[in-house]
Amino acid sequence: MKQQLGGRTSAHGGVETTPRRSGRAGAPSRPDEFWDAAPMRAAAAERHFGQLLREYRRASNVGQAEVANWLGVSQGQISRIERDRSQVHDLDKLERWAKALKIPQRLLWFQLSGARQTEFAGGDGGFSALRIVSRPDGQVGLGMRQLFRWLGNEAPDESETPHENVFRAAAESYLRGGWYAFDEGEVALGSQRLRIALNLSRRSGELALSAEILAALSFQSLFHGTLESAVPVIRMAEQAADKTGLTLLRVEIASMAASCYAMMGDRDTCLQVLRRAEKSLEVYGSSEPTDRLYLASGCALSFRFLGWPREAEGFARTAVKLSERWPGVRLCTRTLLASALADQRKIEEACAVTSQVVPRVAPIRPVRDQVCLTSVVRRLSKYGDDVSVRTLYSQLAGVGVAVPRI
Repeated sequence: MKQQLGGRTSAHGGVETTPRRSGRAGAPSRPDEFWDAAPMRAAAAERHFGQLLREYRRASNVGQAEVANWLGVSQGQISRIERDRSQVHDLDKLERWAKALKIPQRLLWFQLSGARQTEFAGGDGGFSALRIVSRPDGQVGLGMRQLFRWLGNEAPDESETPHENVFRAAAESYLRGGWYAFDEGEVALGSQRLRIALNLSRRSGELALSAEILAALSFQSLFHGTLESAVPVIRMAEQAADKTGLTLLRVEIASMAASCYAMMGDRDTCLQVLRRAEKSLEVYGSSEPTDRLYLASGCALSFRFLGWPREAEGFARTAVKLSERWPGVRLCTRTLLASALADQRKIEEACAVTSQVVPRVAPIRPVRDQVCLTSVVRRLSKYGDDVSVRTLYSQLAGVGVAVPRI
């Protein structure tokens, strides 16, 4: 490649007034139905830990004292957290409390450490943003127009079978709805919609669309932190894309597949996939920035996972240049670059690049943008004494991004 929380009763009957760190396992595990209930999702959507905590206690019928014991704080602190209108921005506390309560990553607006798969979910390249820039090869998208004509009783001017068009249009609708749900943090709903989209696309016989949906399902599996299920699905997407003969679709899916292999530590397969995608793109001869944006971002992300931040930086800079035309992608590509810079201890530049794309208002939407910024925060946390890091953290905290206390 060219770029290489009142008090607790003590054992002797008195009241302990000094909070103690919890050494216990924390709260019991809760089923998915508990976390996916509408009130719980609504509380999480507010991105206020006090509201989420209050709904957790209501849904589980647990008192403040018991929760305080799990979190290693006093009952009074629990009461203040739930009542306080201002958000908790201390990332270390948020992470410790979330782990103690066993809150799943899909409900959180900040990134848990040790969940490498979750970083890929949008933090370092944001494929969910990159892939909505365009529909390659001019094949995907016809079904949506057909659906609108069909609903409006207009005669179709394409020579395709109306029955197939309707299935494809419906599949595209569910695909788009799946990504919308994903961007709003509704991961379970997004996955459900994508599975429906896949069934509809298969009934329509639209192989290219099926390949796109399989790639989307793989992406969302990574968000759940389940690399084991993401890899076989992305392989199915690769096989489907190869059968279509559509070069740009193969490049798009190969970029995501390479990231999966890199996360597995399979360097050889990752590089093989990227080289094959690069060669295909060169033969295709496209000069459209979008077509190269997928590959540049995929290379940067893959090299980041392989532990090659210098190479990741080069491709991330390319992705930044290629994304200039699309404001919705700027945050994703720039936080990818900032992450590569931070991994090389280029702290001042990493902070400057991130500061350029911090939104001016809170809450930050979509969720992927919040995760992108949190990923950079995590990488800069060891440099809290640096004035540029402190300045950036202050800027991020002002728009609701969780940052460590420094």
